[in-house]
Amino acid sequence: EEMVAVVPIGTPLTVGPATITTLLLLATQFPIYMVLIAFALNMLITWGMFMLSSYIVRFMGLGGLRAVSRVFSLLLAAIAVSMIIHGLDLAGIINVTG
Repeated sequence: EEMVAVVPIGTPLTVGPATITTLLLLATQFPIYMVLIAFALNMLITWGMFMLSSYIVRFMGLGGLRAVSRVFSLLLAAIAVSMIIHGLDLAGIINVTG
């Protein structure tokens, strides 16, 4: 039997320091109302996914969940690298042209 701890890990990732930092960074690039609407929509989608998680697990199975998890891990890593490079560029540490 495999134990999956969704709530203790999911809660800080959903509303933790990384979320606040991301909102602050996005607020410098977009109007604040757009950032707040996007945040509210993301929270609504997250809530829906948590509420429907048992159905999603049954539908996808263990193999499907592992595949989706790996794809999203790769996407998250790409987004993180992009944000770090953008932050270093804004700070003047590196110069990114393009």
